Amino acid sequence: MAKSCNQKLKILYLMELLKEKSQRNEMSSMQEIIDFLAQKGIQAERKSIYDDMDALRVYGMDIRYNRKRPGGYYLVTDGAEESQINPPKKAENFQTQHEKDGETKRLKLLCEKKFQPQVENFFGRILNEKEKEEEQVILTVEHTLDLELYGWLAAMGKQVKLVKPKKVSAAFRDHLKSVLKEYKES
Repeated sequence: MAKSCNQKLKILYLMELLKEKSQRNEMSSMQEIIDFLAQKGIQAERKSIYDDMDALRVYGMDIRYNRKRPGGYYLVTDGAEESQINPPKKAENFQTQHEKDGETKRLKLLCEKKFQPQVENFFGRILNEKEKEEEQVILTVEHTLDLELYGWLAAMGKQVKLVKPKKVSAAFRDHLKSVLKEYKES
């Protein structure tokens, strides 16, 4: 892709957008980011924006992604209350001996290739992709250990399986058992 003269300004415009939205306690969806950059004469793809978000985090900006609907990226500033933007709730029953509540973990998921778009839509970014068997792929993603993750995994059913880390997979299984027990007792 040929770069426009504005291409080098992309990360600065991205930073500007995040700061403006955070002042209004709003989030920016990926499509809003792409549209905003297009208005500035900059062509951007999702993958390059993920890289730009990572670069801004390395720079020191506290950029988060909220997966709830409506989801999007937001900037946590010293003066802003994080709760005003409504990030996902933390789940106490995700804790194991070695994990902190709400800790972000790298997860490996096994799914059919046709469900990869749903995985990318929920997690926002796929860190690694490895072909497993015919029409199956193992995807590496990062996510906060919270109830939203359990809910999404439960909704995906057999289509997406959490395979690693084993402790998180076991905690998810225990959660499902406790939910099932509640319904059996009703």
